Amino acid sequence: MQRHMGNIQDELRKTQNQLYEAEEERDRAVDELREMKKVAQEANMRLSEALSSKRSGELYTELSAAKKSLSDATRELQLKEKSIESLRLELEKVQLVELKLAERDAAVDKLKKELNIAKITESHTVDSLSESKARIQELERELEKKKDSEAQVFDSLVSQTKQLEQTKISLEESKLEIASLHDREQILEGSYGQSSRDLDLFNNCLENTHSRKEELESLKSDLHQAKGNLAHAQKAEHLASSQTQAVLQEMGLLKSELKLALEAEEKSKKAMDDLALALTEVATEANQAKEKLSSTQAELENKKEEAEQLKQTLKTTESKYQILLDEARKEMEYYKNISERLRSEAEESLLAWNLKETEFVNCMKEAEEEKIAIQQENTRMTESMKAAEDMKKASREENHKLRDILRQALNESNVAKEAAGIARAENSQLKDCLAEKDDVLDFFTRENERLRVSEAAANQNIKELKYLLSTGSAKEVKTEEKEVAEVKTHKPTAKVKTEDKEVAEVKTHKPNAKVKPEDKEVAEVNTHKPTAKVKAEDKEVAEVKEQKPPLKEHHDGKKSRNTFSFDLEELKIPVKPKDEDEDFLIEEALKGSIFDTESPPVPVHHHRKMSSSFFTDDGETIGSEDFDNLEGQHFDEADHERNSHRKKKALLRRFGDLIRRKSFHQRAGMNEPNAQ
Repeated sequence: MQRHMGNIQDELRKTQNQLYEAEEERDRAVDELREMKKVAQEANMRLSEALSSKRSGELYTELSAAKKSLSDATRELQLKEKSIESLRLELEKVQLVELKLAERDAAVDKLKKELNIAKITESHTVDSLSESKARIQELERELEKKKDSEAQVFDSLVSQTKQLEQTKISLEESKLEIASLHDREQILEGSYGQSSRDLDLFNNCLENTHSRKEELESLKSDLHQAKGNLAHAQKAEHLASSQTQAVLQEMGLLKSELKLALEAEEKSKKAMDDLALALTEVATEANQAKEKLSSTQAELENKKEEAEQLKQTLKTTESKYQILLDEARKEMEYYKNISERLRSEAEESLLAWNLKETEFVNCMKEAEEEKIAIQQENTRMTESMKAAEDMKKASREENHKLRDILRQALNESNVAKEAAGIARAENSQLKDCLAEKDDVLDFFTRENERLRVSEAAANQNIKELKYLLSTGSAKEVKTEEKEVAEVKTHKPTAKVKTEDKEVAEVKTHKPNAKVKPEDKEVAEVNTHKPTAKVKAEDKEVAEVKEQKPPLKEHHDGKKSRNTFSFDLEELKIPVKPKDEDEDFLIEEALKGSIFDTESPPVPVHHHRKMSSSFFTDDGETIGSEDFDNLEGQHFDEADHERNSHRKKKALLRRFGDLIRRKSFHQRAGMNEPNAQ
C-alpha cells in the first residue's frame, strides 16, 4: 500500500511539474507576442513616416493580415489559458484525492494500532488465563494435601479416642483397687483398735493376776503379727498412692492431648473454611477470566471482521485509485499531446512572424533608400551643411578640451599614486621610528629604575665623602695656593691613557688631561659589563679615601671653613631624557676630563645620553652639566679663589660619579648571577 501510494504521489508531482512547464511556455509565448506587437507598432510608425501614399494601401493590407494573425494567436492563447485552468482544476481535484488518501491512510494506521493493542490485550489475557489455571492447579493440590492431612488427623483422633476409652477402663479398675485398699485400711484400723483395747484389759488383768501371762505372750505375738500386717498395709497403701499419682498424671496428659486435638480440629475446620472461601474466590476469578476471554474473543472477532471490511474497502479504494490514475495518465497523455501541438503551433507562428519581420525589414530598407535619395537632394542646401560643419568643429574643439582635461586628470592621478606611495613609505618609516622610540622608552625606564637603585649607594658614598671633606677641609686651604701655582705653570698637554695616571694626577692635582665626551661613560654604563676599568675605578676610590688633602687658605692667610657649598636649587635628578643639543653642549663642556681613558667609541643606538650625577644630604642630585670649564686654562690672580672652588667641586663630582658607577656595576654583577 505504501509503495503504491508513493508511486501515486510521484506521478502527481510529475503532473504538477508538467503543468508548471506548460505555464512557463504560455508565459513565454505571451511575452513573445507582446514583443511582436511592439515590433509591429514600431514598424507601423516607421512605415507611416517613411512610406509614401502609393504603398500605404499595401502596408495597410499587410498590417491587417498581421492583426488578423495576432488576433488568431490571442485566441489560441486564450484557449491555452482555458486548458491550463482546466488542468489546474484537475490538479486541485487530484490534491483533494491525495488528502482523502492521506486521511484513509491515517485511518488504516489507527486500525493497525488498534489491532496491535487488541493483540497485546489478547496476549495479556492468555497470560492471565495461564496464570489462573496454574493457580487453580496449585489450589487443587493444596486441597488434596489438606484432605490427606484431615484424614490423618481423623485417624489420629480415632486412635486417641480408643486410647481414652482404655485409659477410662484402667481408671475404673484403679478406682476399684483404691476402694478395696480403703476397705482394708478400715479393717486394719478396726483390728488395731481392738488390739489396743485388749492390751488395756490385759494390763488390768496383770495388775490383778499373774495367770494370764501366757495369754499376754500370745497376745504379744498377735500384736507383732498385727504390726507386720500394718507395715505391709502401709507399704501397699504407698504403692496404691503412687499408682494413683501416675494414673492422675496420665489423665492430665490425656486431657492436654484432648485439648490439643480439639484445637487442631478447630484449626482444621478454619483451614477448610478458608480453603472453601479461596476456592470460591478462585472459581469467581476463573469465571471472570472466562467472561473476559469470551468478551476479548468476541472483540477480536469483531475487529477481524472490521479488518476484513477495511481490507475490502482498501481493495476497492485501490481499484478506484488505479482507475483514477489511469484516467490521470490518459489526461496527462492528452495534455502532453496538446502541449506538443501547442509547441508546434507556436513554432509555426514564430516562423510566420519571422517571415513577416523579414518582409517588414525589406520594406524598411526600401524606405531608407528613399530617405537617402531625399537626403541627397537636401545636401544641396549649403547653409545646413555649413552649420553642420561649424557644429562639428565646435564638437572637435570640445573633444580636444576633454582630452586635455583627461590627460591632466591622468597626470594628477599618477601624482596622487606617487604621493600615496611616498606616504606609505613615510608611514612605514614612522612605524619603525615608533618601534625605536618604544625601545628607547623601555631602556629609559630600566635606566631610571637602575638610577633609583643606585641612589641609596650614592647617598652613602656622599656621606663618606662629606666626612672626608670635613676632615680634610683644614688641609685643603694650604694646598690651594700650590694648585694655583701648578695650574699657572703647567698646561694641558696630553690625555691620560690609563686610570692609574688619573689617580696620580688626583694626588698631585695637575689638570693636564682633557675631559672627553660623556658618551663613552654612558655607553659603558649601558653595556653593564664590569671590565678592568671597574677595578681601576675601585683603586681610584681607595686612593681618594686614603688621600688626606691639606687645609685650604685664602690669599689673606685666613682659613675658610665655608669654601665648599652646594647649590641645591640646581641639583635635580635627570629622569627625563634631554635633547641632543644639550647632550652636545655637555660633550663639549666635559672634554679633557681627568678620569677619561682612551677607549674605542661604543655606539649607542637609539638612546639618548644620560647625565651623570651624585646626591646631597637633602636627597637632591647634582647633574654632570655643572662640569663646565674644566679645560686647562691660565687663571688670573683675581679669580684664583673662584677657580679653585670650581675645580674642587668638579673633582668631588667626578669622585661621586666614580663611586656611583662602582656601586651600579656591583649591583649589576649581583643581578646577573641571580637572573642566571
